[in-house]
Amino acid sequence: MAIASGVNEAFRELQAGRADRALALARSVASTHPAAARARLAEGIALRMLSRLKEAEEALGRASQLDARDHAIAYETGVVRQLRGDLDGALAQFERARELNPGFFAAQFSAGSLWLDRREWAVAAERFQAALQLQPRQPDAMRLLGRSLVSAGRHEEGRSRHPLTAARLSRRPGRAGGR
Repeated sequence: MAIASGVNEAFRELQAGRADRALALARSVASTHPAAARARLAEGIALRMLSRLKEAEEALGRASQLDARDHAIAYETGVVRQLRGDLDGALAQFERARELNPGFFAAQFSAGSLWLDRREWAVAAERFQAALQLQPRQPDAMRLLGRSLVSAGRHEEGRSRHPLTAARLSRRPGRAGGR
């Protein structure tokens, strides 16, 4: 099977939600073309979709060895690590993915979400602002940016970014600006 056509077919199967079929295709390409990083990426995604997280991380590790500059491999590794409960590892991979491709919305958003969970409000706000530069009307990024700004004590800016979230957060006891 040709590398490009086999990998493209595997990704089409992933998009259609057919992880078993995508896994078989990706492994078929990888067996005949061991240096095909995108085949290993497809294999890792399929394994994640099948909840085989340890195997997914191993496949993504092989993909990363083949192409350390691929932002999608770094991002998918972060997703798998987050699902496995390794939040430090996930954050490191999301940050790597955004460094490799600053225009990758999912990496900016995912990094922002983990920084928010760590209560690093300013860094989270930076990541959500970067995400909104890419998708200005994305509602979750707008909401979480407002939350980050208000939690950082930047109430006016938070209200202007997302008034409903900011107003709700500033009234909660124990929150920045709350009673």
